[in-house]
Amino acid sequence: MSINGLWLLSEIYVSASSNNYWKSKLSEGSRNIHLAIMREPYLSFILNGSKTIESRFTLNKIDPYGNISTGDIIILKKSAGAIEGIFEAGAVVFVRADSEDDIHKVRQNFGSRLLVSDEFWEKKVNSRYVTLIEVRNLLAIKPIVVSMKNRRSWFLLGTTDNLRLNCLHSDENAQ
Repeated sequence: MSINGLWLLSEIYVSASSNNYWKSKLSEGSRNIHLAIMREPYLSFILNGSKTIESRFTLNKIDPYGNISTGDIIILKKSAGAIEGIFEAGAVVFVRADSEDDIHKVRQNFGSRLLVSDEFWEKKVNSRYVTLIEVRNLLAIKPIVVSMKNRRSWFLLGTTDNLRLNCLHSDENAQ
């Protein structure tokens, strides 16, 4: 992946600086920062507010399963496109699906907020790990173009503290 977390946090901070909530969220405290690669129409559904839970269904125990918490920051990047938004993780639910019934329960309990098709459910019926993330404090931002050559759909970039400390360290070394 050719993405620099420090550069990206700086670009997002500039894009979000007119929003007091996000200006504060990005400058204070220590939260994990995640990058979610999104396909259409799901990215647009989140950005227009109709999809209120982001989900990841996987066969293997991979990020974000078990590695995301309420209050974490999720950066939204369009697949083969730009970064277009950010949101804060609200409630987070992890489901270890031992059977198709477990996936059916996820659909029954959360399906209306996921905005996914019947075809999606058919493809994901054998998933064993499900991560459900409530979208909170969504902010659409001016697109930020980044180049990536990695097929993963989720990345933990670091923490706001670490990225800010690296920024301060870089500023001190430049002087």
